Amino acid sequence: MSVQARPEDADRLEAILFRETPTLGVRRTSVLRTVLAREEHLAETPYGNVTGKVAFLADGSQRFSPEYEAARQLAETQDVSLAQVLAAAQAARGAAGSPRATSRIAAIVGYVGGRVARAVTRFWQVL
Repeated sequence: MSVQARPEDADRLEAILFRETPTLGVRRTSVLRTVLAREEHLAETPYGNVTGKVAFLADGSQRFSPEYEAARQLAETQDVSLAQVLAAAQAARGAAGSPRATSRIAAIVGYVGGRVARAVTRFWQVL
């Protein structure tokens, strides 16, 4: 089992692990996290609007990441695959999204089709 937490929460969470699991020991490791600058963005697709974030990379390029839950809900209400909504959101983002990533997503949509993408959606709902 792995737990990620803020340093100030470590002792409290360690106590929970000892109390609620059969573990006899806990290893602690510090991890640094680097975060890209980002801003909210709304991608207008044929299926509806998808919220997401545009991240600004060190080389000056940008990458758009649609919000999973917004895309999943839209796919469900429009009765299309999640992959189709994600591809449409990337395409709507246009120049700020990576052209290679957008074409890869479009190729996946063409290959996978709706059934597989819906199965992935259901899998994530279970988790």
